[in-house]
Amino acid sequence: MEFDSGELSHISARVARFNTEKGGEKVYIPFWVNDVDLNVKDKKIVGGTITRFIKGQKQFAGRMNLWVCAADIDEKLRKEWNMDYTLNPPSFTEQKGFEGIERVPVIMNNLGAAHAAEFLFIRHEVEISGTLQRLDYDFTIHNQEIIYLPFYKSSTTYISGL
Repeated sequence: MEFDSGELSHISARVARFNTEKGGEKVYIPFWVNDVDLNVKDKKIVGGTITRFIKGQKQFAGRMNLWVCAADIDEKLRKEWNMDYTLNPPSFTEQKGFEGIERVPVIMNNLGAAHAAEFLFIRHEVEISGTLQRLDYDFTIHNQEIIYLPFYKSSTTYISGL
């Protein structure tokens, strides 16, 4: 449940099981998974077509899940994880509860997650394009849930426990 602006909303949450042993402190990091429909109605790009083709860069389009880290983690890591998990969604086995393992608090409500997901889409369009000059799109959120992914925390970074 989420209580925000006087409204009570039901929020679905799932927990992924640790599948590997890597050493370090075990921790769960929350991600908003935004089930969205992206419809790019019009865009103008100058250059970059060959580069996108060579690199195999995919456009975000249609129905897809946009992953947004919901924790107060280093911005560089969050941006990397958001893009990586959106382009290559992690597969995991769900478990009940956290089994006594620490979890990083969620610092973003569902509206913040929706805005972050839309920004992720726009950032992706800008990064894969040559020079994006115009973008007209519809962005519809159908569902949102929180998924806690397992990580090992070392002194300087986090390593996936999947």
